[in-house]
Amino acid sequence: MNQGEVTTTILSPGVTSPRGVITPEELVSFATNYPGRIIPAVRTKARRDEDFYGLLEKQMKMDGYGAMAEVLMYHSQKGNRAPEIVFYPDDNRVQAALNYALDRKWPFVVHIEFAAAECPRDKYMTGLKSMLTKYPEHPFVLIHMGQLDHADVRQLIEEHDNIYFITSSSTPIYAMNAYNDHWTNMFNDGHLSSDWKQLIIDHPDRFVLGFDMVWVEMWGNFYLSQIALWRKALGELPPEVAHAFARSNAERLWHLPPSPSTTSTQTAEMPAVPAITPLHPTRSIAGAGVWLFAVDDGNPQLALSAEADGKLLVGRLDVTAPSATASWQTVAGPADTDGVSIADHWHIFAHGYHWFVFSVAGDSASYLLKLDRDFQRLALVPVGHTDGPTNDMFLVAEPDGVAVGHFAPGYGHTIHRFDVQAKKTGQVKIGGGAFTHANGSSAIPVEGGYLLFASETLNPSVTSAVRLIKFDASWRPVDVRPMLDEDGTNAAMATAVRLDSDYIIVHLRVRTGVSPRQKTPPAPQPGSPLSDDSGTLMRLVLAPDGTIVSRETLVSDGTNRVHTALVGDLLITTWDETGAVRLRVDRIQ
Repeated sequence: MNQGEVTTTILSPGVTSPRGVITPEELVSFATNYPGRIIPAVRTKARRDEDFYGLLEKQMKMDGYGAMAEVLMYHSQKGNRAPEIVFYPDDNRVQAALNYALDRKWPFVVHIEFAAAECPRDKYMTGLKSMLTKYPEHPFVLIHMGQLDHADVRQLIEEHDNIYFITSSSTPIYAMNAYNDHWTNMFNDGHLSSDWKQLIIDHPDRFVLGFDMVWVEMWGNFYLSQIALWRKALGELPPEVAHAFARSNAERLWHLPPSPSTTSTQTAEMPAVPAITPLHPTRSIAGAGVWLFAVDDGNPQLALSAEADGKLLVGRLDVTAPSATASWQTVAGPADTDGVSIADHWHIFAHGYHWFVFSVAGDSASYLLKLDRDFQRLALVPVGHTDGPTNDMFLVAEPDGVAVGHFAPGYGHTIHRFDVQAKKTGQVKIGGGAFTHANGSSAIPVEGGYLLFASETLNPSVTSAVRLIKFDASWRPVDVRPMLDEDGTNAAMATAVRLDSDYIIVHLRVRTGVSPRQKTPPAPQPGSPLSDDSGTLMRLVLAPDGTIVSRETLVSDGTNRVHTALVGDLLITTWDETGAVRLRVDRIQ
């Protein structure tokens, strides 16, 4: 809330947090510690094994509640996370909740997804209007804009003096991350659309700025990105309209205390948390087999590299054009590796050249390739790694060349250092003791040295942390700290970019429900296939001190080999997904 400069949140128990589902007792205790900032709302979503009426009664008897959460009437199925729910406005459950809201003079928040294909729209609209007419002095609030368009909203407002709308789930950011495409979108090309803008100006007392924050991954950059978009939209409205929309309407309807002073975490030493907004829908990249990299070399068309049919490919892509396709050419293949297919590579641009390190099938050899901006070969040399397998390497720019990191099992990595002429200048082994780490790691240059995003293990069945290991310019370890370390979670393959503000954006592959530490995972059966090591694609934003300030799930499962690039204010994320290679473009604000 401080990061987004949000003063007050109406919060219901039952939302998820990193610790699990929040109970009514935990919520009231939490609100007591932040008076005026957290308003507990009675939960109305009963789980299958809960007594709905008992749930309501228990909370209504507790002190501290100041609102009632949304009452689900029609809710379409959301993948495997939320079932379809059908309760008509005259259902006993709905009426029981309404009676409590009437008694406390709390706004009655209605959840009806009118645009969902399965929703009997006319029956629900008739029921809603019946409630509005029966209780003309009581405020009814449609959450998520009711999935209605501006004409329907205008008609309801002009017919009923007691209907209001919460603008949750009504941004393109939400629509691109949601389970269906029925959500109302109030924006056009990053601005409030003209119809919605005029409707808000015509009826400034009927709209409440709000956000849908059900799952733990929503409390992070997903939240901050929507705040940034709405803050821009508020600036396009007359000041008195913007204030009513963002604050005073909610104060009036929910009888909130005056806006409290907030203790901002954004000081001169701590710049604002970057907001990351999707620019285009995620796209598949035809012609790329696996291991897709996007690299900025100053060309208006981004440089790409990938592997296909045992060869290393490069190409160009206009990432600002959603329908553009990549053009590919082969820059290395079995003819360069004694007939062995290429398998695994890393790609960076440094000192005016493209640099690649790639392994071969069997993990027995690796090569450093240097190309100019036109992808013409300038050098191809063996790396000379003998400490372990040559796959799952990383490549990082040094002040006078580049460094290849190859896995040294049980210890860490061997860093092979090359000058700008692709001549090897030495090697150093990193890791051991508190700094021991596994493959599936990566590094970026930082002031005075390098920052390694170190995987604990690539075994997908056991707990694995990703740790931040700081090295000086000679690759001597300076510091180590956990970045993401949760028992029962396998985190690995992190890649990152560092912003001018010193915030770091990290993408990584995460698997949950794995064997905790000190517990041996079940042994595979003889002849069984290798376990699937794909998982969730997660985005973290790290503050300059390394703490996580944002955590967001981009893809829920089936992802692997994620890579991250920065092109001006564009964040480019690439990854392998089941049956496809994917590229996503976001804008950083």
